Amino acid sequence: MLYARFLLARKCGCFYNGGYGLQTYFTHACVWLGLRDGNFESYPAGETGDLSTMYGCLSGDALISTGAARSGKQFLRIKCAKNRCVKLTFTEPLADVAVLNFWVQRWTAKGAFHLQVVAETPDGNVVVQNNVAAVVKEYKQAQAVLPAGTTGVKLICSSIEGGGALVDDVELLPELRP
Repeated sequence: MLYARFLLARKCGCFYNGGYGLQTYFTHACVWLGLRDGNFESYPAGETGDLSTMYGCLSGDALISTGAARSGKQFLRIKCAKNRCVKLTFTEPLADVAVLNFWVQRWTAKGAFHLQVVAETPDGNVVVQNNVAAVVKEYKQAQAVLPAGTTGVKLICSSIEGGGALVDDVELLPELRP
């Protein structure tokens, strides 16, 4: 059974570490946003507006910035005040349970910070990760399990005005159960 998990994980570009979760290669192609290179290099810097991707429409209070990326030169910055949201609406609902894997850091150390991952499902919104841990000047890995049937996913951030979150290397991976 473990060998079968290893083969499935190898096929999707990641590896399974024996029941403690998924570890991913940071160069793995990003399924969540449909990016060719695993990060935000494919898009011009600036406001995202309604950004069309292979897997849906990315919209919300965000911009693609150059500089403090985890890999490559660009990252997604969620502009903050209270409850600012970035949303990806999938072109089709997820057929199976999936793991949303991404790297995040705080934009500023000032004031309170809260980042939440919400799955949109036919039965309503489901908070799948509440208060994602993030620090200043260091990307931390975050994961959230999205239920089958998810039609979209939102990152909701609250911070001081001018604050926010930096997001990079976002992936949507199959859930591997121990």
